[in-house]
Amino acid sequence: MIWQPLIRPSARSLTTSVLFMVIALLSCNSQAKQLINYLGEARALDDADTVVYREEHQLWQQQDPQTGQWRPLSRQVNYYSADGELIAQKRNEYPGLASQPDFMLMDFRQPYKEEAKRTTKGLRLTLSEDGDVSSDIVSDSDYPLVVDAGFDDFIRANWTTLLAGDSVPFSFASAARQSSVNFELQAQNPDAANNEPLKLTMTLNSALLSWLLDPIELEYQRQTQRLLRYRGISNIPDADGDGQQVDIRYQYFDNNSAAVNTKATD
Repeated sequence: MIWQPLIRPSARSLTTSVLFMVIALLSCNSQAKQLINYLGEARALDDADTVVYREEHQLWQQQDPQTGQWRPLSRQVNYYSADGELIAQKRNEYPGLASQPDFMLMDFRQPYKEEAKRTTKGLRLTLSEDGDVSSDIVSDSDYPLVVDAGFDDFIRANWTTLLAGDSVPFSFASAARQSSVNFELQAQNPDAANNEPLKLTMTLNSALLSWLLDPIELEYQRQTQRLLRYRGISNIPDADGDGQQVDIRYQYFDNNSAAVNTKATD
């Protein structure tokens, strides 16, 4: 016996259903996605011959069908020792602003974890270290709040201002401190040739506290607005759990694994 529907759909209703299915499928596929792979090699800031660790980045982006702009969806970073051992891992999710992703960083060498997660009350920052867990919520900040890798998108969002030679203040969420810290970005060579990297410095936005942290130096390729080099305090401690200063150079790859956009200054 062949099963028959109790109510046979009319040709019109069937056509309408098919049309809605096609529209739904087109809507699902209207936002293109792409995967960007890039590597970072961190060397000791005071010893260019010493490789401290390597970073392996996988960044998923989605394209806005109306503006054509790409925005981040998720990111995973694997950190490897100079010997190739996986020592840490970080995951970013972007539920809201590109400059304020959720993140979780785990150090596999010791019981250490940092987290930031958006809640209805604000940004919850959590630190887990040696079995102790502390957490607090940042609900406001002096300047636009930037979280973890969101500083990269924050720089691109303020690209025109930086090229004009103006400083850009922001508050950086620190899971280790469970608070935000005020910084200021400034371009050092805004008028240089287009084939020269844009050099930026990131300093504490306080004359009284600036001596506590050396300026962080960044280099961006002007054509792609991609980070080429980072010089300063690392988010990965050394094997003893102490902070370390590094010089990281980044190398990007397209979908065919051809290296692109890799030239930073010496």
